[in-house]
Amino acid sequence: MRFAGLPVELHSRLDVEQFTKHEEQIMNVQIPNDVYKLFEDLYSEYGKEDAIFNEDPIKYINNSSFIIGGTLGPSSKDEFEEIERRKELEIPTVQQFHKSKKTVCITRTVSEKLIRSNQLRCLSEEGHNLVDCIAFQYINELLSITHFPDEAEQRKLLQKIICNKIINFKAEFEKYEFKFPVFVMGLDKNIELYQSISLINESDLSLDDESVEQYMHTRTFKPNYNINILSNVKASYKYSTDRAMRAKEAAINILQALHGSTFGNTASEGPFVKDSDRQPHYMTFFLAGIRGRELTDNSSYHFNYNKKSSEKFWDLFENSLSSEAKLHNLLFSVPDKILNNADFDKSLGGLIERSLRWLADAINEDNNETRIVKLAVAIESLINFKSDSKRSDIDSDRFKDTFIRRTIAINTYQDNVESKAIELYNARSSIAHGSPLKKGLSFDAVLFTATTVILAIQLFSTFKSKGIDEVGFDKTLPQYIDGFGQLSDPKP
Repeated sequence: MRFAGLPVELHSRLDVEQFTKHEEQIMNVQIPNDVYKLFEDLYSEYGKEDAIFNEDPIKYINNSSFIIGGTLGPSSKDEFEEIERRKELEIPTVQQFHKSKKTVCITRTVSEKLIRSNQLRCLSEEGHNLVDCIAFQYINELLSITHFPDEAEQRKLLQKIICNKIINFKAEFEKYEFKFPVFVMGLDKNIELYQSISLINESDLSLDDESVEQYMHTRTFKPNYNINILSNVKASYKYSTDRAMRAKEAAINILQALHGSTFGNTASEGPFVKDSDRQPHYMTFFLAGIRGRELTDNSSYHFNYNKKSSEKFWDLFENSLSSEAKLHNLLFSVPDKILNNADFDKSLGGLIERSLRWLADAINEDNNETRIVKLAVAIESLINFKSDSKRSDIDSDRFKDTFIRRTIAINTYQDNVESKAIELYNARSSIAHGSPLKKGLSFDAVLFTATTVILAIQLFSTFKSKGIDEVGFDKTLPQYIDGFGQLSDPKP
């Protein structure tokens, strides 16, 4: 590369610096040894598919499981033009390869290995596309070499292509910022939930009038706040978007959990109307009357949101930001970890995210029986593990006993925990097995479950050295919960 107007000495120095930087980047690319063998298998499978296609294209297409999107070709205009140039020069070239179940399986395996070994913050589908690009270039480079290279030369060529593709892919990674619109009831201040997550009072959707009209077509409330999400690590745009949307949902679900642990099963659904919430039907209407006579209308109006209750919640929440700073910092570290922890899905945080989702969904559920099932699952998702399962448990009460024992362990200092856990589990089991719920629960299940989930998060934060960042916990976490219950003195 040359920069106009610069001295020759400076040109040379810049070239050397760029070369050195590129060499450093290549050294930082990690390629597991078995990837080379996997590419050999991939090359062989594409060759087999190509031979079958060329033998009888019509028969191949009729029998293929990959008619739509089942080919591998140039990934850019430049690559397409290069293939066309090679064809004109009669250089051996394949313009497209045909995928099979085997090639797709190998591609996914290679993708997982390259993503993991190079800590690529991208979606799985992006990793698959990256491997496709590598495979297409690699195979065509092999075909274009006059004397087919030996194994060492093939390995060196593949290494060069993989390194360059990964370097170029990572060069596009950035830190992103997102604003998700939401309607907040009863709040008029900006609140920083965590360093990377804030509630900002602003109603500008940055849409033209026509787009706003379309946006509001299925919504009752125009957003008055944005949930601002800041990513602190460089990643692909698709990955960042996916994680930011999950972080936004988790932040709202935590606020819903706090609302539930404060007010329980009130008539209000909480202070949030999410962007994904569609217009609720506040008015119900039907015609009714004695058969053979004139029917009259029956209508009722029910508003699910309570402004005074929401204002009270935000007052309590703001006051607790200082008095319970440690708890809030822990709770809202969960959405932050969704954003910035590449291993989040494997960690304890992944359990917490799912539990919060079930809990928030239960709070917004109109049907009482469905709500009870979702509340029970919100707790179960935190305390039931694969290591608990045994074949002999199919006809036993082990799962029920586990649910009750660990719910008690988490809620050691609450009143009547055992009876509440038994009642909730029995109700959930009865509903799940098709029996109607004959009577309501004797306690506020939303309040109980929300409190249990929040206490579980606090307990998990003390697990081993990494807390909710711990992975590989399937066997040790159950023991930790059980041990915690044994060490604590139940409240009389």
